[in-house]
Amino acid sequence: PLPAVGPSSPIHIVWNHRWEYDKGPDLLLAVCLELERTRCSYQISILGQKFRKIPNEFMEIKLKFQHRLRHWGYVEEVDAYHAILSRAHIALSTALHDFQGLAIMEAVQFNCIPIVPDHLAYREFLGEGAIFYTPDGDISKTAKIIAELIGAIDIESYGPVSVENLGIERLLPQYEAWFRKVLVDGADGA
Repeated sequence: PLPAVGPSSPIHIVWNHRWEYDKGPDLLLAVCLELERTRCSYQISILGQKFRKIPNEFMEIKLKFQHRLRHWGYVEEVDAYHAILSRAHIALSTALHDFQGLAIMEAVQFNCIPIVPDHLAYREFLGEGAIFYTPDGDISKTAKIIAELIGAIDIESYGPVSVENLGIERLLPQYEAWFRKVLVDGADGA
């Protein structure tokens, strides 16, 4: 179950991606600005690996939203990282592209509600349990849509999103059958 939300415990958003331009730091900043504008009660944990060139938006978020930051930066220990995810309500993706969506899948395993862009592969592995937004090319408008989605979520009644269909128990037999078929067909010269 998700942690309770109330006056003393605001919505906890986690953004757990690499700190690079392709993960949409400009949209993340715009979402924070919009949440402030609407006076949303929230805290945010900005997690993920940093590299040599960190987009400027991250420093701006750190300076402008220090009062909202629950955690900042990469978490070395897996148990500590999982503890942060287990205390979060929402996992937000602002990614421009995502090949596997591992960060969101990790958060979903800890019952975070995923808010993700609809133009990526998230729908394929999260199904209808996720909350999707459609970026329209205008960062301010997209940030407003995301902030509205965050503000409208009824945390207490939201059910967990299942990623069990992606587990080894389910996928291994499918892969084994596929490899057997390829090997057999390949042996026949097909």
